[in-house]
Amino acid sequence: FFFCILIMLLYMVLHYKKRKCPVKMHGLSTFKTTARKISQTCMGSHDKDINPTLSTEEMRMGTRMGMDSHADTTCLNKHAYIESVLEGLTVDAIPFDASIGKMSNLPIVHAIYACDDPSSLTTSLLRFNDSIYIKEMKNALLCPNQAREHGIIVDDVPHHLDHTGRSTFSIVTPEQEFGLEQNGPTAFIQLRRPTDEEMNNLDVVDITSEEEWKPCDEHQDQSKFSSLTSCVHNDLDDWLLSHHERRLCSMCMSKPKNNLTPEYLAHLWKCGLETARKTIQASTCKHYRRMVKGITKRFRPARNFMRYRQLRMPEGEFYSDTMTSKVKSIRGHTCAQIHGNKFGYIRAYPMESHDQTNLGESLTMIIQDVGVMQKL
Repeated sequence: FFFCILIMLLYMVLHYKKRKCPVKMHGLSTFKTTARKISQTCMGSHDKDINPTLSTEEMRMGTRMGMDSHADTTCLNKHAYIESVLEGLTVDAIPFDASIGKMSNLPIVHAIYACDDPSSLTTSLLRFNDSIYIKEMKNALLCPNQAREHGIIVDDVPHHLDHTGRSTFSIVTPEQEFGLEQNGPTAFIQLRRPTDEEMNNLDVVDITSEEEWKPCDEHQDQSKFSSLTSCVHNDLDDWLLSHHERRLCSMCMSKPKNNLTPEYLAHLWKCGLETARKTIQASTCKHYRRMVKGITKRFRPARNFMRYRQLRMPEGEFYSDTMTSKVKSIRGHTCAQIHGNKFGYIRAYPMESHDQTNLGESLTMIIQDVGVMQKL
């Protein structure tokens, strides 16, 4: 009996050792791998703070958006309707005094506010693209130069301080004009979150451009910025600048950080960490995820023209017409498509015939030669 038990024990030990040994297959040893650890998942990390429910009082009172020339990027608060979030990139917001601290990992969003005009009893929707979302900020901030870069006039000089007599004290867009209000020396515009009915029925006016805003770019052409300033300095200006109760609310944006980690990409693509790290360094990944109720993976259409130059407004507004001829050229052309803008730039592309194919080819050529226009 004991002899049988000993034989069974020896058989179990030999069988256990055999299972631990690697199995040879065509000269290769099979081995067990451990799962990679995903250190950070960047998709939807800010969803819990997007479009929080507002009370009836908050919807009625709305918020103020101050014109802050010290803020290098527009900052939005919880009263905005977040339309889409830029995935994979976050920024740090630094106040006017670095000793106060900073807010880290803030999302970049496209958002919409509603603006009510009490004089005409109308409501307009204003979209602020490529802005920082700070949920708990009491008042939003508009970077005037970010709006001016998009061709919007921000005339924040009060009437009683404008020595030229031409101040409109408003935000002027190609479509309409939005009046500003004043709280001490600070100019602001009263905004609120739009309702679902307003989002469905009203047109939206873009205040800032959809193109990436780079306040940290040292090579940015500063001559493009246009500001309205007063050229006369008097005692009233000295009093405003030295007033001891004035509050500074500037906000500076650090260089955007890419939250797409090599670990996450390696797990997603089933590749090595070094390959994932080199891919992130050599690639540009910029897409906005739409924040729509009931849909979690709805993306804005991809910008297929990112490899071409983007023509900003107002230079990017082009007009086009076809010029026909009764005589065929020696190259077989019977007409030409003319493209131009209001600044006198004109370009012509000969065509063999006036049809959809030739018109499309002429549009493709001007995009490749000149750039992508904003309006045509």
